[in-house]
Amino acid sequence: MIYKYELPTNADTLAASENTYSYKVSLDLPRDHRVLHFGSQRGRVYVWVLINTDQESIDNPRQIDFYLVTTGVEIEEIGLGTYETTVHLMNDTFIYHVFVDHHPELRG
Repeated sequence: MIYKYELPTNADTLAASENTYSYKVSLDLPRDHRVLHFGSQRGRVYVWVLINTDQESIDNPRQIDFYLVTTGVEIEEIGLGTYETTVHLMNDTFIYHVFVDHHPELRG
């Protein structure tokens, strides 16, 4: 089954000149999942995920960390996970580069 999850930002409350922010969003997803797509819908960032709905997968979730980083923010690549895509919001006023860390428990 395909599920949609919001990766919240506060882009809708920021002025265009204040777009140097980054966000971390953690989701508990079933172990047996596959990220299909990142995109925007109605001014928000979402991830679409294919989920195996068998009980064992559901009962054993795994934390996945998503990082949304705007252009111009200094970041350290180590710890952000893997770059996945870039999402444009609000007629390209806000650009978020999306990184995914599938194994945050190993960093800590």
